[in-house]
Amino acid sequence: MNKASKTGWASPNWNWGYAVGDAHDLAMTTRSKLRTENARKTFLANLAAGSVDLEEVKMVFALTVQLANHRRQAGPLNDVLMRMAAVSYEGEDGPTLLASDIYAAISTMPNDDARQEFAATAQVKDAELAIGIALVTINFVEAGL
Repeated sequence: MNKASKTGWASPNWNWGYAVGDAHDLAMTTRSKLRTENARKTFLANLAAGSVDLEEVKMVFALTVQLANHRRQAGPLNDVLMRMAAVSYEGEDGPTLLASDIYAAISTMPNDDARQEFAATAQVKDAELAIGIALVTINFVEAGL
């Protein structure tokens, strides 16, 4: 179990968007771990194989969307990130709602071929699949987080 699984978005110590808190600490570790394109390719392959914890996947999604937003490429995925920061995707129905919101957000974004390729090879479903498709959509492997 990683640190995101132990604390998470609903934790009072999470503090997404601040320079102090569990989210900041985990963001630094995650960015370091995925600093190379090869590491991001491996992460995406592991995600597709179902061997990455959902909370870690959510952190990677958040950091990637945050960077894409700075490049003005996140589009409606930034709205999903804002709802994630507002703890809208925690609890029993959280992953299903997160997946639904991601699919709605990416439906108008380019990169259909890459999305279809990831979806065809992925062995995961629900939120993990939606996040993987979103990461491909905003060029996670090439652009980083």
